[in-house]
Amino acid sequence: MAGNEKAILTQLDQEIHRFHQGLLSSRDRPWQNFFSENDFKTLLNFLMMLGSPNLGMSQHPAELILEAPATQISQDTIKIYSFDEYFNRYKEKLHLAIRRQWIGQTSKSEQGRAISLAKKPDNLPWVFDDVVGTPRGGWRNDIDEADRKTVYFLMIEKKK
Repeated sequence: MAGNEKAILTQLDQEIHRFHQGLLSSRDRPWQNFFSENDFKTLLNFLMMLGSPNLGMSQHPAELILEAPATQISQDTIKIYSFDEYFNRYKEKLHLAIRRQWIGQTSKSEQGRAISLAKKPDNLPWVFDDVVGTPRGGWRNDIDEADRKTVYFLMIEKKK
């Protein structure tokens, strides 16, 4: 990503704003709209194998990826991949998913994530004072409506 980070972040910021304004038909965005294949592979390798955005490099990086279904796990359903094998197999099924949570929603864990994200200055372009959407569980009574915020983040998901 050498040198591309600022352009990529600007493009992602714009996509989040478009989603917040209701201008996108889907929260799922092709990673190819933002990253070259090499840049996306580098990012995914870091997230899956080497570290995390909050903690940095892991003292115990992963060597392999184990994949198994949520149910009916057996020797026949478990698959093990190197990162390159996994990436080559699934790169066309991966996408970025725009997710939102709210400061003021009833879910303690989701509100906690929203508050944590909103505290970091680098995340402010994805924190909005107006509320878009409604949390499944509704709103907390102990937070004034004026103090609610919409907070966005991205997930990398694999289509079935």
